[in-house]
Amino acid sequence: FASVVRKTTKKGAKPYYTPTSLTPKGCIGMRLFGRVWAQSAGIVMDRAALQLPQDVWCWRSGFFARTEFGVSSKTTQEKKLRPDLEQALSSLKELEEMAAKGEYEHFGVRKKADDVVPYNEVFAAITPGSILAVFARSWQLGHLLLAMMARDCLERSFFTTDIDDDEPLQKNRIAILVIDASGASPPQAVPFSAQICLLKLVAARAQATSFRQGLDIGDLSLDARPFLLSVPDALRIHACIGLSDAALRNTLAMAAGKSLIELNRRAEATLRRAVAAGNAHAA
Repeated sequence: FASVVRKTTKKGAKPYYTPTSLTPKGCIGMRLFGRVWAQSAGIVMDRAALQLPQDVWCWRSGFFARTEFGVSSKTTQEKKLRPDLEQALSSLKELEEMAAKGEYEHFGVRKKADDVVPYNEVFAAITPGSILAVFARSWQLGHLLLAMMARDCLERSFFTTDIDDDEPLQKNRIAILVIDASGASPPQAVPFSAQICLLKLVAARAQATSFRQGLDIGDLSLDARPFLLSVPDALRIHACIGLSDAALRNTLAMAAGKSLIELNRRAEATLRRAVAAGNAHAA
């Protein structure tokens, strides 16, 4: 997620191309790329906003093009495709037909899937305006938190938001979904109220646990300001997850508003909790 932001927001940035999948209607019946434990979250994009050209590079379900290894350049001017991938190119219309019929390719032969089909691939350029939602691959707490942090990362970079008003920014946010890794169930939304409950669960844990361990989070962090959490809850969450710089400064400023003694006490307790959790990022 941080890579997407860096490559699409820097001055003079060219379109950032990445493998995507064109799912069946309702996102049911296709198993997406990756293992749940390794690729725990992803981005849902608006196909109309992507403005895919008719000659966009795409490959059938079951071919497993793995374009990250087969394309030598990701710029619009010079995209070089490996010969075997070029020979296997398909069309969006064919991908749509196969998805609707539940078909996939197996060594060049179309077959009807018994349950779900493997992912197909469309080599598309991500733009800020094409992002509809961030999804988690399961209902595991760590995966949901990762999706929330990814959402915050994208919003901070792509959109101008003002959450210093009395009313929290709850509307017009990038949605959080859970898309079942098996492809057998429809996507389910994680509403704002449920996200607050998740954070409350983290804050209520007696033993500090770092949710950064075991997840490829990098420098992602959570912007807790829209949730209007109490100072103690926000700092306990920081020790386990890691708040964004702006959210942490806001929380510490609220603590300092009571007294400097209160600020020092809260900061020391949070540092101890972060160290106990093994969360060097938060410490």
